[in-house]
Amino acid sequence: MSARATRPRSRRGRHAPPGELDPVAESSEEVE
Repeated sequence: MSARATRPRSRRGRHAPPGELDPVAESSEEVE
């Protein structure tokens, strides 16, 4: 369980935060 959750979460987690944070930060600054 730990290995399975860590493998998919690590790969998806690393790609999700940076990609989503980038566009969100730009949109937030422009809107504000």
